[in-house]
Amino acid sequence: MVKSTSLAFIAAPTNLGLSRHPDGRERGCDKLPQALVDAGFLEQIGAFPFAKLPRPVHPPTKEFEDKTLNAREVHPFTLELANVVGQALDSGHFPIVAGGDCSVLLGSALALARRGRYGLTFLDAHVDYFHPDNCEGGVVAGMDLALVTGKGAPRLTTIDGLGPYIQEEDVVVLGYRLSNLPFSWMIDEVKRTHMQCIDIETARAQGFKKTMQDILTDLQAHDIKGIWLHLDADILDASLMPAVDCPEVDGLFEEELTATLIGLFENELLVGMDLTILDPDLDPHGDALRLFARCLTNAFRTLSA
Repeated sequence: MVKSTSLAFIAAPTNLGLSRHPDGRERGCDKLPQALVDAGFLEQIGAFPFAKLPRPVHPPTKEFEDKTLNAREVHPFTLELANVVGQALDSGHFPIVAGGDCSVLLGSALALARRGRYGLTFLDAHVDYFHPDNCEGGVVAGMDLALVTGKGAPRLTTIDGLGPYIQEEDVVVLGYRLSNLPFSWMIDEVKRTHMQCIDIETARAQGFKKTMQDILTDLQAHDIKGIWLHLDADILDASLMPAVDCPEVDGLFEEELTATLIGLFENELLVGMDLTILDPDLDPHGDALRLFARCLTNAFRTLSA
């Protein structure tokens, strides 16, 4: 079970994993950590500020390496984040990495790989499995699942001579929509791997808390030291979470996400998590941020009830 006394908040303010807006403006996901702080999130869950990484500069022009946008810039940020996450883990804390975009998963996964074999629970509306063999060019935030399981630009998949950072059989992908027809081919590709894939419709029919408990029971049978949670805000239904780059309908509702998190937080194997993609620039009144924070807060509070 997650110990609320050891929640270490790590601010990872990066947009490197996303392209700029069509008019050249940078995305606003890097503002999520400060928005959470300003909203009192740390006090609400009993977390403490552990580290704040410098915000990296997003190149003004598109530069691809191995069909991956900003791979050169993502690499040093990944190293820096991995060092900080590793320090938190080694100190016995539960790191909460607030991105930023989904590229922050790489730094967390690298930190884990340096310490042994770990599992990953991937809660996301999209499977994020673009890689050089299935696209002409992509962003790291759409490649993160492929990258941490070893497919993609070598600069990002073989850091420290490690990789894959997470074994396919130690990954559970949950939250994608069967209704997302434009990317059904990518979902099919992920299903052909050794990853366990659970669409949102199946999880809803079974019950989200029970789904998570069953997932963790399966992962516990593996020879892993712990489990990391990747939580993309777009897992929520678009009616509740419009403040993301790709909102999707048929997503989780507030009570469903809370139940899912409770099922995860109750398990002693969970060692840390990241929060990604929520863009405060797209949330002028803060409604989406408050709802997202409330789901997390209510789940954490259940642990101390």
